[in-house]
Amino acid sequence: MHDLTCEDQYKRQSPITGKWLNSNGECVNVVDILQNLSPIGPFPTSSTATIYSASNGTTLREVPVGGMPILSIRPQTAYAGSGRQLIPINFGIFTGANCYFEILKNATLTGASWADISGTSMRKDVSATSVSGGVLIASGYLTANGTTERNLARDGIAGLDMLEWDGITSLGEILTVKVTPFVASTPLSTMIIPAGANIEWREIV
Repeated sequence: MHDLTCEDQYKRQSPITGKWLNSNGECVNVVDILQNLSPIGPFPTSSTATIYSASNGTTLREVPVGGMPILSIRPQTAYAGSGRQLIPINFGIFTGANCYFEILKNATLTGASWADISGTSMRKDVSATSVSGGVLIASGYLTANGTTERNLARDGIAGLDMLEWDGITSLGEILTVKVTPFVASTPLSTMIIPAGANIEWREIV
C-alpha cells in the first residue's frame, strides 16, 4: 500500500473555496454545490450579486509623459464587517495616444482624494498625480484613440481576487489603473494625453 506523503494529504485536505455565479446574477458557494449533487435537491442557498461600475466619466485625466494613475477604487469604511465581498471583474481604458497601461493592487497613491460611490460599498479616486509600488495584476498596450476591455474574473466564476478591508490599518485594498504614453508625434517631453478608465465589480451579500 502506498503511504500518503505530506503533500498528498495537503492536496486532499485543502478546503474548496469560491463562488459560482448563476445566470440570474445570484451566487452560491462552490463547496455547497459539490455537497448537494442530488438531482432532487435541496439546491444550495444563493446570495445576491450586484454589478457596479466606477469611471472618469466625461472628465478625462491629462496624463504627462511620466504616466499617472487615472482611476482607483477601494472599499468604504462602512464595508468593514458587513459580510459583503467586493470582487473586481473587468476594466476598460481609453487613451488619446499610444500608451502602456498597468492594473496595480495596493499601490501607494500621491495626491489622492477619495469619495464614496453612492449606493455601493466602494470609494474612488480620480485626483492622484503619481503612484508607486503595488502588485501588477494586468498590463498591455493601447494605440492612439484606442480602447481596451479586459476581464479580471473568469466567466461563470464570481471573481478570483476580492478587495478586502484591513482591520489593523483600517484601510481597504486599492485597485489602480495607471497609463503611461510612450510614442508621440510631438516632442515626448511636452506630451499631455487625455485618458479615462472604468472598473466594474460584483458585490456579493
